[in-house]
Amino acid sequence: MRIGTSSSALHLAQAAAAGDTLLAADGFDGYEIVEVDGGPEDLRQALLAGHCDVAVHAASDIPLADHDDLSVVFLPRESPQDAFVGPTDYRGMPHGARVGVDSANRAAQITHFRQDLRPVDIGGDLEERLAQVGELDGIIVSRAELTRLGRDIGQDLPYEVMVPVAGQGAIALEARRGSQVEHTLDLVDDQTTRLEMIAERSFVRELSLAPSAPVGVLARSTGRTVALHARFMGSGKVEIRRSSNNPEKLGHDLAAEFIRRGVRA
Repeated sequence: MRIGTSSSALHLAQAAAAGDTLLAADGFDGYEIVEVDGGPEDLRQALLAGHCDVAVHAASDIPLADHDDLSVVFLPRESPQDAFVGPTDYRGMPHGARVGVDSANRAAQITHFRQDLRPVDIGGDLEERLAQVGELDGIIVSRAELTRLGRDIGQDLPYEVMVPVAGQGAIALEARRGSQVEHTLDLVDDQTTRLEMIAERSFVRELSLAPSAPVGVLARSTGRTVALHARFMGSGKVEIRRSSNNPEKLGHDLAAEFIRRGVRA
C-alpha cells in the first residue's frame, strides 16, 4: 500500500502511524510512504491520479468539501487541546510577554485571556517553532503535534482559555471510491471521532468564514450525542455551547445562531 503525505516530519509521523494502524487492521504485505509536494489539495490530486493509494491529512487541514470520488475516514482522535510551551506556567508569563502563534484564532484568544500579552506570528514546522522559545516568552502549539513527534513538553491550555480549530487532534484518511483500499479504511474508521468531525466541519462550512478567521470549535461525543462548543473572537466575542444527537444539524444550527448574532465573513 502506498501512503501519500506531505514531507514535513509531522506529516511523515502521521503517515507512519496511519500505516501501522491499517497494517494491524488488515494484515496486508506492508506499506511505503510517498511524499507529495504541496498542501492538502495537491495530496488529493496525487491520490486521484493514482500516485498513492491513501492520502493522510491532519483533519484540521483537509478541505471542508467532500470529494465525490473519494471516501474519508477518521482515526481515533488524540487530544484536541492547544499547549503552551515556555519557561513559565502560562498563567505566570511576565507583563507584556511575547507569545508565538501561527493563527488568528490563537492570537485572538490568548489576548482575550490577558490583554497585555503580545502575540507574535511565527511559521515553520513544529521544530522550527519550538526553537523560538527563549527568543519569545513562549509559544502555542497543538498537543497532538507534540505527541506525534514524541515531545512530552508544554502545558495544556484549558478550553476556557483556548478553543481549538475544527479537526485539531484527528487524522483523516482518504481513498478512491471503489478501490480495494476503501474497505481497509472502513476497518479503522472511529465512529466517535467521525461524529465530532461531522459537527465541527458542518459548523465551519455553514459559517463560511475566511480560513484566517478567529474562530474555534470543539465537539465531544459520547458515541451517541455530541456537545459542541464554539467561540468567535472577532469584533466582539460570541460563544455558545449546544448538544444534539444529530451532529450535522447541530453544526449547521450553531453556525446559523452565530450569523444571527452578527458573525459575518
